[in-house]
Amino acid sequence: ASTSESSTSGSTSDTSQAGTFTYTCTVTDTSGNSASATDTYTVSPAPQCVLTNAYWNTDSTIEGQTVNLIVEGTNCDGELIDFEVLEDDVFPNPDDPANITPSSMLVISGKAVSLWTAEWQCDGDIAGICTFGEPEYYFNAILSSDNSVSIQSNPPLLSVSESPATCGNNLTQAGEQCDDGNLDQTDRCNNACQLTVCGDKIVQNPNGQSVKEMCDDGNSIDTDACKNDCTLPPKPSPTLNITIIKPEQGITYKNRVVPLRFFATGDSCRYELDGINTFSLCKVDTVLDITPSTRFVSEAHSLSVFTSDSTGEINENVSFSVLSTRRIKVRNEKFHGKGTSTDLTSQTDSELEILSSLTFDNEQGTIEYLESVNLSAGVTETTNVSDIDSNVNISLNKVFVDSVNYLSLNKSVKITLKNLKFTNPQILADGVPCEGISCWEVSYTDGTLTFNASHFTTYSVRETLTPACSDGVQNQDETGVDCGGSVCGACSGDVGGGGSGGGTTRLSLPVNNYSLPQIVPVAATIIKDFDAEIGIKQIQIEVDSEAQDVKITVTRYDGKPAAVSIAKEGKVYQYLQIEATNLADKLSKITIQFRVEKSWITDNDLQKENVEVHRFEESSEDWNKLLINYTEEDNDYHYYDAELDSLSYFVILVPDEEEKRNLIWLWVLMALGVLVLIIALIAIGRHIREKKQQNYLTIYF
Repeated sequence: ASTSESSTSGSTSDTSQAGTFTYTCTVTDTSGNSASATDTYTVSPAPQCVLTNAYWNTDSTIEGQTVNLIVEGTNCDGELIDFEVLEDDVFPNPDDPANITPSSMLVISGKAVSLWTAEWQCDGDIAGICTFGEPEYYFNAILSSDNSVSIQSNPPLLSVSESPATCGNNLTQAGEQCDDGNLDQTDRCNNACQLTVCGDKIVQNPNGQSVKEMCDDGNSIDTDACKNDCTLPPKPSPTLNITIIKPEQGITYKNRVVPLRFFATGDSCRYELDGINTFSLCKVDTVLDITPSTRFVSEAHSLSVFTSDSTGEINENVSFSVLSTRRIKVRNEKFHGKGTSTDLTSQTDSELEILSSLTFDNEQGTIEYLESVNLSAGVTETTNVSDIDSNVNISLNKVFVDSVNYLSLNKSVKITLKNLKFTNPQILADGVPCEGISCWEVSYTDGTLTFNASHFTTYSVRETLTPACSDGVQNQDETGVDCGGSVCGACSGDVGGGGSGGGTTRLSLPVNNYSLPQIVPVAATIIKDFDAEIGIKQIQIEVDSEAQDVKITVTRYDGKPAAVSIAKEGKVYQYLQIEATNLADKLSKITIQFRVEKSWITDNDLQKENVEVHRFEESSEDWNKLLINYTEEDNDYHYYDAELDSLSYFVILVPDEEEKRNLIWLWVLMALGVLVLIIALIAIGRHIREKKQQNYLTIYF
């Protein structure tokens, strides 16, 4: 048979185990002829790996040094050996495993060698004292493919000596008085592993001598605000008082600016931050200049505030920590931890550049951004601070974002205003009705209005006005704002005043908004730089108690405001409205310096002495003339001061001649009435005296 026409076949047994096996080969040609051959062979067992010896390359070393673990074996080449190191303890204590396990190694030429960095453990640790001397170690070598094959290292054990003392390892070593394993300077053990004492300028409660310190000014003067035993002297005066609002006791300010806000009674105040003294006012609202020296490490700080008068000095203390995990710090005390506000402390610097969800929330409203916001774009380069508090404000019926100063916050938003009392609210942007693609209402339920806005400015709400000639809006078939058409007549009143004051209100000319984070009783707050079209030079505000998040809005009207029921007769210069939020119950007095253009006085042939300012009293729905003082003039204006205790609508005018004449006649009639009353009283008195004299003469005779 030819080779191409022949075939072979055969079978083998599984030879992965020891034993005797038979191999048969059969050849068959195309004619069906076949022949077979058989062979038998024996497979002997493979030699087993036997670990014969294990030992250290040395019997002593120093913590941190590298030592060799050596294991020898027969028939083990190519096998993987695992290692474990244990510290030999005295019975009944179990042997402690090492913190680091040596790497597994292959057997080459009958030997496997691994490396281990020697560790030091406190053998027999009792209160930081190592009662059993230096730790001693052995190791086990285990065959990775068959854990039943192992060997323990031969004596001697490896003795490890401690490296030089390391403060902070939670073990009291040579030269250390203590070691609590932390970096807190305000407990019994300081960062140098020495017991804290009174006089180290840090308040510990207790310190290393078990003394509960109340203060620690680091000096030896026993007559100042902190005695030599770190206790406070008796409070000298019940009238002295300190209230520390921020920072808060025990708080960790993570990636946040640390606020400093306190107020105190007394003649002189100061504060100490970590023992460094700063003299200050007795009412302070600022931030502390604290930059952690190391990122990801919490640093402890202490603050003491002092106030004094002629009777002595008292102080209050708080302790807090600062933690930085990024470059940017956020000033966000208005919204941090409130409602659904976004926590801005956990992001990285890069995550602050693309905040996909940003929300500011408080009891008055919510701002929810509908686009990603880059908070790092508004960071002050010199301080690396993102100042949310100064650029975002949510108050009753008003939200504001300074998108000029913080351009990256000028994005599309969902705004919620709470605690409203309107029946049919109308959204205003900078005091002007806002609708269409710029802002659209989502819902209004139980005094809570939610609407979307395409960009940011100042948003507020008013009751929706019924279309009329005096609604300040071009509607119906008017040819302008409250002008013309079949319903409205021609515009009445001149821009800037004039006429009899009986015109309708047209679209308000400018609106000036001012945000004041805080007003304190210690000093008056002055607002200046009003628009030239507004008849006010400045407003000076004084309060009885601290006011926060104050908003002042000044609006000028061309004619009588729609909310005012009656017009004021006379030559009107301006109608104004001054509004304030978060101020009414704290206001002591407010002094307004009104201004009137000299050109208006001259053009209307008026006298500066005849200028009057009236305030609209809502309770009586009437105008009340204010007592004003003419104070000064410059090239363009006459100035008049008025001292008030509340705000409302105001009108600056010169009364008509007829009104002045009527007023003069009123005074004349009043004077005549008083004169007649005096004459009558004199006559009655004279009659009584004459009657008494007649009675006396009758009795005498």
